[in-house]
Amino acid sequence: GDVIAIEEDNNTYDEQLSNKINEMLNVLNEEERKVITYYYFEDITNFNEIARLMNTNPNHVHTIFRQAIKHIKTSNIRSIKEEQILSEEKLKHLN
Repeated sequence: GDVIAIEEDNNTYDEQLSNKINEMLNVLNEEERKVITYYYFEDITNFNEIARLMNTNPNHVHTIFRQAIKHIKTSNIRSIKEEQILSEEKLKHLN
């Protein structure tokens, strides 16, 4: 019983994590998504190597990386604010 419950919790967590990662990647353009994928999911953390794979220069990769992180942060802040607004509206309806 306990093992199945733990597996279900892990599956739910994995699914939620996967959904969140996909949401974050969806706010990025194709180039940003490539850089983030190489960096975080393929463990290629060297901008020179990423640049070689993308046939561009490391400075460009660094710029794309910074833009991607900024877009992800902005998107997350927007999501958090939207969730707060929805929570506040639910509370108003309860009172």
